[in-house]
Amino acid sequence: MKTLLMTTAATLALAGAAQAGGYDRSGQPLSFMFETGTYVELTYGYGAPSLSSLAAPASNVTPSYSTLGFAYKRDLGEKLSLGVQLDQPFGAHVQYAPTSPIGPTYAELWSTSLNVIGRYKLDGGLSVHGGLRYVSVDGRAFVPPRGVSA
Repeated sequence: MKTLLMTTAATLALAGAAQAGGYDRSGQPLSFMFETGTYVELTYGYGAPSLSSLAAPASNVTPSYSTLGFAYKRDLGEKLSLGVQLDQPFGAHVQYAPTSPIGPTYAELWSTSLNVIGRYKLDGGLSVHGGLRYVSVDGRAFVPPRGVSA
């Protein structure tokens, strides 16, 4: 049984790592829920990806970005905990330079997430998590009409 559990966990971890290059910026970690007592966490993340394009080979088409996060957790008893998490989990930004042959083109995606999480500790070091999540995702894009140069 232990071997089956470890194999399943490894398979899930590898599947998650395969998608790390997408638009998930935070991973929405639950590690704060495992802290003892009352716990507050503020996070700041900064990314500076570098990606060039054949259409604009001399420029970086992915500007830098930053993310903010907040987490609060409180024990309500020996086995029950409640947590609140505010996060910016998803985002993307691609921008071609105005001197690009295809003209000034960009696309942005950003999000905000509010999570209320409950944790119940079972015997044997296991826990059950559940809760509510509200995610707001917005974006904008501009692509010049085909055949029109900027």
